Amino acid sequence: LKMNNTLKVSVNKEHNFDFTEDQMLAVDAVSLDQKNFHVLHNNTSYQAEVVSTDFINKTYTVVVNNNEYVVSIANHLDQLIKEMGFEVGKAKIVNAIKAPMPGLILEINVTVGQEVQEGDNLLILEAMKMENSFDSPRAGVIKSIAVEKGIMKNIFSESSWNKYFFVLVYISTISFALIHITNYKFNSYFFLLLAPFLTISQFVSGFIMTYLRVRFNFWMGFAFHALWNFSAIIFTAQDSLAEVKEIQIKNDQFQLEIKKKSFFNSVDKEMIHTANTDTIYQLESKGFKLKNILNMMDSTAIKYEPVVEYIDIKFTSEKGILTDSLLYILEKEGYIEKQNAN
Repeated sequence: LKMNNTLKVSVNKEHNFDFTEDQMLAVDAVSLDQKNFHVLHNNTSYQAEVVSTDFINKTYTVVVNNNEYVVSIANHLDQLIKEMGFEVGKAKIVNAIKAPMPGLILEINVTVGQEVQEGDNLLILEAMKMENSFDSPRAGVIKSIAVEKGIMKNIFSESSWNKYFFVLVYISTISFALIHITNYKFNSYFFLLLAPFLTISQFVSGFIMTYLRVRFNFWMGFAFHALWNFSAIIFTAQDSLAEVKEIQIKNDQFQLEIKKKSFFNSVDKEMIHTANTDTIYQLESKGFKLKNILNMMDSTAIKYEPVVEYIDIKFTSEKGILTDSLLYILEKEGYIEKQNAN
């Protein structure tokens, strides 16, 4: 026996239509959010909003281009039940409520033993990108609730989530802290033993951020994290710049002036480099990292690495000096250091 898949659709209890399930699925509709849709029919665009839903009676209130319609949908089984006189809306003999499709329980508004009246809201189910409200079809007492509010009940029930939540908090916070060990450069795996001490500030900020997110909301934790990172950048940058010494050398061969770059200096970046093979005549850099300056000076074989992050440098020499000589001066003054042989 093959079930008839024709759906009867009633609009405002005045207009009746018959649709097959294939016709319903072929509707050109795009979901904008849980309740709003964009529908294209016969090259005409429509904006549709599902204002309310009644899964028990399969009735929906829909606003299309500012016009409100009450739509009722009945499949072949619903029609047979109605013809036999067992229609849910009339008999009111409903002892159990089951969702017509799988979904996510957003809210449970009743408890076991609670008395409810006809029309009282029982729960809200999210299905097919819409929030669907389930109301009591009759007066009665809630005998049992077989579902739980939460994220994917098949994976986590509310009780399981509460039981293991603290474990997830500790794992995520510790992982958050230890991942910051990648901010450091190290040449030995022994260095990893110091990871808990080097990332102690991240442990502290991670637990504070977690508390704010759980106790208040996501944005409170996000704001704290942003403020923490901004403060760290300001303090570390200022400390780094404070260590940069300024020098000025002038002799018969060249003139060299090095200044520390202000962290808040917003001038445009400038770099002038004049050289011939291994002889350098002019180097002026403003706003660039020292690493970029080294790459410019010795691009064929990088033998040095920066000790400080930023400097502004101005070097001029009429006859020129060896590039290695300028690198030696920068090393002697403590701006760069030779890379390890390995």
